[in-house]
Amino acid sequence: MNNSPLARNEDRPASRKKAITGLRTSTALFAALAFVAVPALAETVDGPLTITDQAGAAGIVGPVLVSTTGSITFNNAAAVVVDPTTTDILLNSGALIQNGAGSLSITSAITNNAGASITQNAGAGALTVTGAVGNAGTMSLSGGTVTVNGSITQTGNGIITAGGTGQITGSLTNSDSTTQFNVTSTGNVTFTGGITNSGTVGIATGGSLTTGGTFASSGTLNNAGAISGNVDTSGSGSNSGSISGTLGVSGGTFTNTGSVSGATTVSAGTLTLQNGSNLSNAAALNISGGTLTLSTTAGNHDTVGSLVQTGGTIGGTGAITAGSFSQSGNGSIASGTSVSSTGTSNLQGGTIAGTLTSTGAVTVSDSTTTVTGTIAADAIIVASGSLSVDGEALADTAVVTLNGNGNLTLTGSETIGALTGSATSTVTLGANTLTTGGNDDSTTFSGAASGTGGLTKTGAGTMTLSGANTYGGATTVSGGTLALNGGSALSDSTAVSVA
Repeated sequence: MNNSPLARNEDRPASRKKAITGLRTSTALFAALAFVAVPALAETVDGPLTITDQAGAAGIVGPVLVSTTGSITFNNAAAVVVDPTTTDILLNSGALIQNGAGSLSITSAITNNAGASITQNAGAGALTVTGAVGNAGTMSLSGGTVTVNGSITQTGNGIITAGGTGQITGSLTNSDSTTQFNVTSTGNVTFTGGITNSGTVGIATGGSLTTGGTFASSGTLNNAGAISGNVDTSGSGSNSGSISGTLGVSGGTFTNTGSVSGATTVSAGTLTLQNGSNLSNAAALNISGGTLTLSTTAGNHDTVGSLVQTGGTIGGTGAITAGSFSQSGNGSIASGTSVSSTGTSNLQGGTIAGTLTSTGAVTVSDSTTTVTGTIAADAIIVASGSLSVDGEALADTAVVTLNGNGNLTLTGSETIGALTGSATSTVTLGANTLTTGGNDDSTTFSGAASGTGGLTKTGAGTMTLSGANTYGGATTVSGGTLALNGGSALSDSTAVSVA
């Protein structure tokens, strides 16, 4: 009597027989398919093995190794469970293919080595992997829902293309620059953990990728679909789709023409906002280093809830509007760049070589803010520190108020609407002329003006000087009244003329 595993399978009733075709190196795998116990030895498949149908839930029990010439194809209509109880699935340049509408469950980890492939074709059933997945080959997943109860790590030239629904209880790591994770227009992939990308991640239009942690990319990220989660990129890439979360640029170059729902931060590298970019109108844009490049046109630029700059450069030929603006440290607005604040603006150092337009008051404090461009605002308050302006930098109608030890320094002649100042405030004229009074207000300047430059009073109002002024240039009254309160209100060397 032939008592071999294969013979025992042949002796079974037809309803319990397993339809198996293909080549292999031992009969032990056939025994496994017939539910005969197998020893804990690796089963090697070095030729094509096809499972075409199962009458009911069936199983392959035992370790499985697919060799360089081997392949396993599942055409099953019913559920199949691959349960290598002691060793994970290992593909050495072979192939695992899922075609059938029945589900396929692999109750182990999978290692897909370089040159190997795992393919889940369109129309195939669900694929469940109980363990982690290591991939250095290719994986194409476009059938039923793919569930991985573990993390996915890609090395070498590993490439995963996801065209269906994926539920991964873990994280994704693209550890090498040559690895790729691509979500097609029909893909919808969710990771409960974070994503670390040193290679390339691409999401096509219509595709979506969700991460439960931070999406940290030092490689390339190109998103034309939808990302749900917080993104931090220090590599390169672009977003023309949507990011439902925050965007951080900490190095490299990143271009945004799509939408970002959360706060955006630039700490290093370059973030370029192009026409049609849609940062959240309610969220913050924070710049602590690097460059924010505005490549937008009039009437087609971004609006954010607030813009806070503690370093770095805002540049480009475009414009941006914020609910409020704050600049400090070594932050700068480059020449040709426009920043608008619909609220107040606070300046605590930095440089404005472009244009700052502020609907609310501009307050200068703590440090020196240098303006070689322009500030368009009706009210400028120097609470402390210094405001240095390079001639025609302020609006001719601006009311400049110097509080405390606030200082106004001219590096070029300047015209303003009115000047008021406390007893401890100062104006440093250099060799330049300050023209004030054009808005016809009556004001008092109790501080001290110094330098070789002069003062010109215009407008119908009265300007009172009550401090110890030492400037030596001309004092010209071309409109209204200049009142002197105290014997040191004008220096002995100034020439006074009344037009």
